[in-house]
Amino acid sequence: MPTASIHDLAVEVLEQIFAYACTDGGQTGYSLSLVSKYCYVVVRPLLLHNVALLSLKQIESFNAYLEREQRLSPHSRVYHLFVSTIRDGEQIARTRQLHRAQQQGRSSCPPQSWDNLDKRLSVALPQLLRAVAPSLLTLSLVHSWELTPILLPRYLPCLREFTACGPIPRLPGWNDGRCSLALPAPCLPEVRRLHVVSETVSLVPWAHHAPRVRHLYLSRLTEKSTTLPWELQVVLDLLAAAFARSACGLMLNESG
Repeated sequence: MPTASIHDLAVEVLEQIFAYACTDGGQTGYSLSLVSKYCYVVVRPLLLHNVALLSLKQIESFNAYLEREQRLSPHSRVYHLFVSTIRDGEQIARTRQLHRAQQQGRSSCPPQSWDNLDKRLSVALPQLLRAVAPSLLTLSLVHSWELTPILLPRYLPCLREFTACGPIPRLPGWNDGRCSLALPAPCLPEVRRLHVVSETVSLVPWAHHAPRVRHLYLSRLTEKSTTLPWELQVVLDLLAAAFARSACGLMLNESG
């Protein structure tokens, strides 16, 4: 009796199996790609489905890899993305502390430049988000308070779930909480679940850019969010009015 092999399975079956396995940020997909040339060919379209990046170095490396991969395999897509800049923020905090100690004469070590790291992140992170925007379904940004707020792309058409932890991301048309005279179209039109982790939150920009949110979760709020109760009341009133109009239209259609 011949010995069964993974290569005896149809490619479509293997793709389904590998798709269930490749949900950990990319490590499993990479390991599977090393098993054999056959497995590499099967798993290659799945390598980018779930991606986790934990530092500026990883973000810049992944940007270069993604650019090459999309030229070679146009069907490669990123669907779920987790990005954290906490490590970079900790590095900046240590550098600033060392700099202060040197200024006070307690250290002779020359401080490293943190401005360069912040500038590089301000370029690399928006570049990454623009590249994955067309296909992205879920996005989690854990951003350090030591860094400049992230600029979101103008349009994330497929995004369904968004978590933002740290400095509030810069939304198109809003600058330091103030809106421009001509607001752009919503950049998160299909987001249903929104989780914001910050000490202070204003709902006005989010209400414009994520008009279809059904589940809103606000964490770590403090007394700094002075306008939030009023904003919540306004948003709930608008939702109630929209629901009433929808129900009235439905009744009229049924009676007609």
